[in-house]
Amino acid sequence: MSKIFVLVKILLKNGTGSEGKRKRKYSGMILNIFLTIILIMSLGVPLGAFTSALYDTFASFGQEGIVLNLGFSMASLIIFIFGILYVLTTFYFAKDIESFLPLPLKAEEILSAKFITVLVYEYLTELIVLAPVIIIYGIKAGLGLGYWIVSVVIFLLLPVLPLVMASILNMIIMRFTNLGKHKDALRTIGGVLAIFFGVGVNLLVQRSTASGMSEEKIVEMLSQGNNSMLNIFNSLFPTSKLASLSLISNSINKNMINLALFMIITIASVMIFMVLAKMLYFKGVMGVSESFARRKQLKSNELDKRVTENSKIKTYVLKELKILFRTPAFLVNCVIGNFIWPIFLIVYVFLDTGKLSVITNMTQNINDPKILGLIIGIAFSITLFISGTSVIACTSISREGEAMFINKYIPMTYKEQIYSKIISSIIVNMISVVLITIILAILKFPLMLIAMIFIISTLSNIIAAVLGVVIDINRPKLNWDNEQKAVKQNLNSLISTLITLVIAALNIFAFIKLQPSLLSGFVSLTLLSLIIVLLLLYYINNKGHRTYGKIE
Repeated sequence: MSKIFVLVKILLKNGTGSEGKRKRKYSGMILNIFLTIILIMSLGVPLGAFTSALYDTFASFGQEGIVLNLGFSMASLIIFIFGILYVLTTFYFAKDIESFLPLPLKAEEILSAKFITVLVYEYLTELIVLAPVIIIYGIKAGLGLGYWIVSVVIFLLLPVLPLVMASILNMIIMRFTNLGKHKDALRTIGGVLAIFFGVGVNLLVQRSTASGMSEEKIVEMLSQGNNSMLNIFNSLFPTSKLASLSLISNSINKNMINLALFMIITIASVMIFMVLAKMLYFKGVMGVSESFARRKQLKSNELDKRVTENSKIKTYVLKELKILFRTPAFLVNCVIGNFIWPIFLIVYVFLDTGKLSVITNMTQNINDPKILGLIIGIAFSITLFISGTSVIACTSISREGEAMFINKYIPMTYKEQIYSKIISSIIVNMISVVLITIILAILKFPLMLIAMIFIISTLSNIIAAVLGVVIDINRPKLNWDNEQKAVKQNLNSLISTLITLVIAALNIFAFIKLQPSLLSGFVSLTLLSLIIVLLLLYYINNKGHRTYGKIE
């Protein structure tokens, strides 16, 4: 057991990038903690306020337990989605496995350490999405010490089952994609399939639950009170419902029985994970660093045909895009997140034609100028936040790593290199903008509103891209030994998220207070976006490119 915890300590230390001088190490740690607290407060406080309002609504019907069930289900789903990404990068795309294999460590020790490492990262996710729900519910319900003790146990154990399911799903897919000469490409495809399969199954489970209940039955159960509606909620994660039941029942015996079942399922899932891991993991991870390349000797005339002159910026942009899509860690962490949620939103809407017709009827009847203005303000904030959470721009220089020195010798100015990185980020992030536009078209929003949202979303994408590159110019993370650290363990992504979150929140606040019309809201956001972009480009042209040139 001691070996496992030592290995976890090493993995976490490497994951936080705490190498280097002691002073720099602790200053970076303090900054990490400070920014994490700000992020938790920025997202946790609004979620807590929403939970409080939701509790008041359902408590009037005697159905306040739904709040906990929704919180546990939402947290489990988010942990499952992020778990697929974390497991892929930690279990397969991290190159430390090659260092661990020769050491006197058992397979289960390595797997346990990696699993615990991912679990620690998931606790940070829980702090944001689940802790506010538990705290607000306990305060509003006036519950005693027993509630808080059981809540701590649930908080620590709830991520285990979703993470086990994400790990098993990844191991099965990656085991059978580790075949043939093109292992790297197959692993990348396998990772994408794992993400889509996992989210798709959860959507189907939720849809089957909703379709099995009529409106009359729901109203009848709502009027019964005593948290009777918990019986109609099913989830991909049975521990979510058991966690809720272990906290809301008036009977201590029922609480303890549900808590015991919750713990039994959690422990059993870990045992199943360890058995399957021994069978699947090492066969799937063998040859993880191998890649296939087709080598063909070209004659001079063939080489002349293939070598064509192109613009410098276009060539550099294509280089950036190829690296993003060909490197599994970059593809999973940088690219997939830009289109996974819009695609599943499209699929989810199409699965339920009744829900689609209700939404389209509502959108077609929106005529109030103030509501239309608020919609465009919210659209700007959402796309800005989505683009800000993308790590493409804010790691564009960090991804160069030790090869950064090459950029000092290529026949391109520093400004051209910076603009190329901005353009490549904009291109990839436009995937989500286009998909959101398609969703709006499916929901039959007014054509003029769709066009304005597309323009505003594109501008917010440009803001996030330029801002991200500016952040990375000033604090690049070049000292990494695998691609995962360059993107997943880079503090720049947190800084970019916080800045865009603040701008997005202030924008929504302004639109709610001022209530501009559609046209005035569109014009003001366009002017604001252009001013921000011009200020950032002014910095790049006057100081940023010199800072870029000094990067060592």
